[in-house]
Amino acid sequence: MRINSLTLALASLISICEAKKFDFNVISIMGDSISLAVKYDNNLVPLTTSFFPVFTGSIEADNISKYKYVAIDKTGQQIDEESFERTYAESTDKDVYNRQAKQVTIPKFNEPFKRMFSMGSDKFLPIPDDVIYNVYANCDEAGYTDLSSFPFIDGNIDYEEVSFDGNSYDDAPFGLQTIVDKRSDYCKAYTANVDTSNNDNISDDYNDVKVPNVNANSSSNSISSSSSQITLLFMAFQFILYLLL
Repeated sequence: MRINSLTLALASLISICEAKKFDFNVISIMGDSISLAVKYDNNLVPLTTSFFPVFTGSIEADNISKYKYVAIDKTGQQIDEESFERTYAESTDKDVYNRQAKQVTIPKFNEPFKRMFSMGSDKFLPIPDDVIYNVYANCDEAGYTDLSSFPFIDGNIDYEEVSFDGNSYDDAPFGLQTIVDKRSDYCKAYTANVDTSNNDNISDDYNDVKVPNVNANSSSNSISSSSSQITLLFMAFQFILYLLL
């Protein structure tokens, strides 16, 4: 009896020593109410997530050569599985649910603007060429649908009368030095630094000066005068110089 117990304990110890650890990392493309699990040899092992949509887990087994990822509900019941079988390989890469990995070689492109827009710095390394970063965002469905379907402001560039505190010009846009693009949740506005030099028409009163403004609800007012068109071209040229410098 003692010999049988010793043999059983020794066999269990050998089995534990022979078991290996298999790690799994997979990105879910399902909703956050769906979990993922590993299915191998009719075994179903749920995975856990510390930051959705990445699911991870480790399995102690003698051998896992073929496996699948399956989707499970909150009760642990399988509701979906991958359409293909995977071959296990030790790698730190993350799998994507129901998507097979592809090896694609992208040729190197010319870099005519590299001297002006060099990647990386002394503290930050440039983005590697062989890595595709994934961004997961949990946002309001109605707002995201509206943004993705209508990404541009449905309006026209119009001239709006705004109060100007200090010296003013009859033709203020020609005195622009820089254009700063300010964004908010509702609209896009422009502010400008006015160059008061080389202009004889200076007043100490608080006057109204016309500056460009984006109005999403404005009616379709056309810019008729040629001087207004020249002003817009000049502003665009100044803005491009600002970005480059």
